[in-house]
Amino acid sequence: MQTSNANSGVRGGFFSWAVGCVATLFFVLFFSLFFSVIFEWVGMTFFWKDAHVTHAKELLVKELGYLNQDFRNTLVAKDSMRFAKGFADKMYHFLFEKTGIQKMVERAKKPLSGDEKGGRRLTHDFYQGSEDYILSAFYTTQTYAVRLAVLVMAMPLFAIFFVVGLTEGLVRRDLRRWRGGRESSLVYAYAKRGVWPTFIATWWVYLSLPVSCHPNFVILPFGILFGVLLCIMAASFKKYV
Repeated sequence: MQTSNANSGVRGGFFSWAVGCVATLFFVLFFSLFFSVIFEWVGMTFFWKDAHVTHAKELLVKELGYLNQDFRNTLVAKDSMRFAKGFADKMYHFLFEKTGIQKMVERAKKPLSGDEKGGRRLTHDFYQGSEDYILSAFYTTQTYAVRLAVLVMAMPLFAIFFVVGLTEGLVRRDLRRWRGGRESSLVYAYAKRGVWPTFIATWWVYLSLPVSCHPNFVILPFGILFGVLLCIMAASFKKYV
């Protein structure tokens, strides 16, 4: 009975951890999209007033340009540009076309006939007053989708950092074990706590950036930090299990 309870506890613990990781990732994806749109609107209002919706459009073009120049072929997709565009088109389809938002916008854009009143006039007037913000939200969402595709294509890089960091850490742990070195549970605990937040922060920061930035300047530093923390965690793990 004790063995059975222990096994069920292990299964339950792993299942809870996996569900928690997936839930955290979805939470990060949702709020990254939300904040990316909010940041763009704030910038339109206070920082790039003259650019209006052009800023969001240029941001999308620049992000696609990075793919075309430096990431034409990846392990995930042979044609990264096509993969990212397809990703953006599908996201646009599900978020705006499937939900009916696109039809509402097209209907609000149509000129009013005569003295038309009621809800049609309200939606038309609202669209006329916030057209730039609505269009910028569309472009920002597509930019978000392109960046999300880049992160998906960057997952093999994180897998490499994971393997290298873990292997290096285990080698250091064995050396410390055979040399009788001291172990620090505090270092292990802090390193372990930083691994998952570092991975999540990569997605949060890159997806929410309100300005154009080469993927290497965000993904590579976080990937290196991810591998270093794994190395420290494995190296400081207790000598005897």
